[in-house]
Amino acid sequence: ERTYHIFYQLLEAPNEIKKDIWEEGLVGASTADFNYLSTSSAQEHGFDSGEEWIETVDALSTFGIKGDAFFDVMRSLCIILQLGNLTFEPEVVYGEERSSISSIEALAKLSTLMGVPESEIETAMTKRFMMTRGEEFT
Repeated sequence: ERTYHIFYQLLEAPNEIKKDIWEEGLVGASTADFNYLSTSSAQEHGFDSGEEWIETVDALSTFGIKGDAFFDVMRSLCIILQLGNLTFEPEVVYGEERSSISSIEALAKLSTLMGVPESEIETAMTKRFMMTRGEEFT
């Protein structure tokens, strides 16, 4: 679980920072709002004061990750968290089994965060593409 620490720290960041990163998804959010984190809390892992957040921001700054680059990294982490909220269900189209995204609200949030249309995300997540000898198959 140590690899999840940055996610807990992100949720414990000040609301002013969370607003700049992803207002719609982070402000007021808790671990319960993200499937990847919903089985525990930030407090269970010792991330309840926000001090670790400050240390992480300082450490990233030491490596030159600040300003726009910092916000890009944090938004990327939010994308990972939001991808975990997508759920899928089976469907049959023209007699062929496939899947579709059943969590419409989670998909809409992800689309807004990524700046990518929902239809493109769903295609990327549910359709199989193979490239063989220069030919593409779906």
